[in-house]
Amino acid sequence: MAADWNLAAVYSSSSQGRYFQWDDAEHCDAGGLARLFIARFSEICEAGYGADWLYAGWYLEMLHRTYPDSLPIAYRDDEVMDGSLRATGGDIVIPPPPPGMRSGGSS
Repeated sequence: MAADWNLAAVYSSSSQGRYFQWDDAEHCDAGGLARLFIARFSEICEAGYGADWLYAGWYLEMLHRTYPDSLPIAYRDDEVMDGSLRATGGDIVIPPPPPGMRSGGSS
């Protein structure tokens, strides 16, 4: 299934505090940014509502592998990704997440 880019919120670290190209979010804390995201991307939030236990299990494993201070990298401009995710700060490799229910997965 092709990506539905209407249901994508795109951000790059090169935008720094200008999250999702918003001029009014630079000084938001995590909670404030979450509230703006829910208000401005309500379709994305609605599409993601519900239980997805396969993804939840993958997410828990990703948190375990990146604990205590690494983050997963899903895309980099300067590197071809092989389907796996890399993590900041080392040689951590994370398998890709399972397909979601909307993309034909059986979560």
